Amino acid sequence: MNLKRLSAAAVALVLTATVALSAPSAAPRIRDLLVTTKGQQVLLYGKVADGFTPGMEAELQAGIPVRFTFYADVYQERSFWMDRHVSGTEVNRTLKYDNLKKIYLVSDANRVEPASFPTIGEAKAAMSDLNGFPVAQVQLLTKNREYYLLVKAKLDRVQLPLRLEYIFLFVSLWDLETPSHKYRFIYRE
Repeated sequence: MNLKRLSAAAVALVLTATVALSAPSAAPRIRDLLVTTKGQQVLLYGKVADGFTPGMEAELQAGIPVRFTFYADVYQERSFWMDRHVSGTEVNRTLKYDNLKKIYLVSDANRVEPASFPTIGEAKAAMSDLNGFPVAQVQLLTKNREYYLLVKAKLDRVQLPLRLEYIFLFVSLWDLETPSHKYRFIYRE
């Protein structure tokens, strides 16, 4: 009887520790947004703050990848009518740890080869930075009109092979999402 209670208490302690380590310390948010043009593209710069939970580093080093999805939509403001959706884009980034080489790999749909980083801090910064990704074409914008950009980031649930997400229960706790951040701008050449 005592053995059953002891094992039940041990299981409860392990589950509580897993939940506590996987819970976010602060809500993720988007900050430092900047919209600019370069050539024929409208580019977005910014950062995601508090996008990683404290227990995520250990799971990452155990071989479980992390994926961020960034959503950005450009709207034209109109006074007496519904705002017009100008453009929308989605960017996926995946962070993996290579146990053999002891490096972190950040892959992006725009890159052929993943970028490699020796430390987790550098890899987290690369994952969290919105460093000039295109959100619209300049020809879709009208000069001296008001627009706004809605940006959101989501830490996606990782798709593990062979239904392993049922074994690794903490993966479902990774579902983090920032609130939509609205950034207003006027297009000028």
